[in-house]
Amino acid sequence: MKGVPISPDDIQPPEIGVFIPPNVFDAINELLTKKYSGDRAKIYQNTLISFIREKVGKFEWAWLSFEEPYRQAGWKVIFHDSTHCDTNAFYVFKKK
Repeated sequence: MKGVPISPDDIQPPEIGVFIPPNVFDAINELLTKKYSGDRAKIYQNTLISFIREKVGKFEWAWLSFEEPYRQAGWKVIFHDSTHCDTNAFYVFKKK
């Protein structure tokens, strides 16, 4: 309707998606398998980036948008960002 404010429900969000190559998921899966202790896995972001570079041959920041596919696969994924004086950001994976 023209001439009246719209509500947030009237707006269709754009399809947001980042293509993550299968070999990036393979690298994440390999590291996740190595770090999994039976109830959780803690993976430091800098370790993950280095591992992806090693396995894939390059790295793109957009590939760190992997959390939702893992949530859909049955994981609870929590990202702990680094603080201004700490550069040790990490992910925790737990079974849902």
